[in-house]
Amino acid sequence: MRTVVVFQRDVETRRAWMNATAWALRPAFERAHARVMDRGEEGLRAALAAD
Repeated sequence: MRTVVVFQRDVETRRAWMNATAWALRPAFERAHARVMDRGEEGLRAALAAD
């Protein structure tokens, strides 16, 4: 049996400073978010492999 998981990253910011600086900082925000999501994926894979 196999399970396929697809992650879709739709991100919305609600902090005024993020929205105001998004034009300049978007690449940094995207990299930081991707790192957090990748860590979460690693943890999920490890948890599933342990079962």
